[in-house]
Amino acid sequence: MNDPNLVAVTQPYKLQNRIWGSVNRYFSETYSRRSTGRSVASLEQRNNLYLLADQTVAFGIEGDFVEIGCQDGATARVLASVLDHHQAERQLHVYDTFDRDPVPGIGRLNRFDRNFRVNGLRYPIVHRGEIETTLANELPERIAFVHIDLAVGQLPDLHSQSMWKCLEMVYPRMSVGAIGVLMDYHDPDRTVGGWDANPGVKQACDRFFRTKPECIQILYGGSCSHAFFRKVW
Repeated sequence: MNDPNLVAVTQPYKLQNRIWGSVNRYFSETYSRRSTGRSVASLEQRNNLYLLADQTVAFGIEGDFVEIGCQDGATARVLASVLDHHQAERQLHVYDTFDRDPVPGIGRLNRFDRNFRVNGLRYPIVHRGEIETTLANELPERIAFVHIDLAVGQLPDLHSQSMWKCLEMVYPRMSVGAIGVLMDYHDPDRTVGGWDANPGVKQACDRFFRTKPECIQILYGGSCSHAFFRKVW
């Protein structure tokens, strides 16, 4: 059954989302070829990340924090600030190749380092390399919170494959009650505003969770799109 409150909120955006869908797909494919790797997380998305990550610590969910795809560390710093606020002993693990940078002569990892140190945050455990390889060998035993942000840089089918592989490796290690945030998950029928930057995210997530007990919940991300799920068992 459709939630009448959800329908009332999302109905005005359905036509808008579908009209912009073709424009967004073109822009996504064009932008992906440029491979700038810039962080495009909106303020609303960062606020959601903080609140959801904070829940896992406040409710005592077992495990570390994980971010897959961290760009220059904009959202990783949000997660680190949650751990610092709670003076939590758990670790933040970040996974990225750090191999493509839009700012010549600086380097993504150098910018990542600088941004953490300037903000006085505890430095995370950095897993540099091909993400599928590092995830296969270097994930923490238990995960309380994971943010998957593979960013723009692949065509939808390839992005979908990468997203699926990430979910396959991360999901079994998530504790009961753990939260996973899915960057760029965009549903034209439910997302309010947003931008379908990476259609492969929804393709992979809908297929992956079809046989799982979890439900994907849409988050309001302002000009960007994302969603989350909470591990049931």
